[in-house]
Amino acid sequence: MPASDSTQQPIPQGESGANGGDPATLAPVPPPTDARLQFNQLNIQQIPQTALDRLPPENLVALLESTLHQSDKMDERRFTYFMDQAEKEIRSQRLNTIAGIAIAIAGFAVIVALTYMGNDSAAGIVAALLATIISVVVGSKLSR
Repeated sequence: MPASDSTQQPIPQGESGANGGDPATLAPVPPPTDARLQFNQLNIQQIPQTALDRLPPENLVALLESTLHQSDKMDERRFTYFMDQAEKEIRSQRLNTIAGIAIAIAGFAVIVALTYMGNDSAAGIVAALLATIISVVVGSKLSR
């Protein structure tokens, strides 16, 4: 990459420029091809300001429209992803709730069966364990 800061250089004699080959006429230097690109959080290329300054207005408008279109697509993908994640979490919570209700009903059935058969101490132990499990689960659900 050249060390000079100049973005323009004189046109050599003998070549025709905008004013008929005047050696004082300056021609723009094409931008370097090794310009470094930066990426922001949305993974959209940020073109250096010097390259943007050299673009004609039509190309600049096309570039901005393309960038906005890409940004809109990324927002749409992100929204769709988060909606899918929310639906999966809702399904998971529903399944967990159904499984918890089934376990609680089975536990109450075991307590009733043990009490009916005369094993009051075993029914008391199962009831205490079931009450502990239910209180922990309900407490964790309420703390969210």
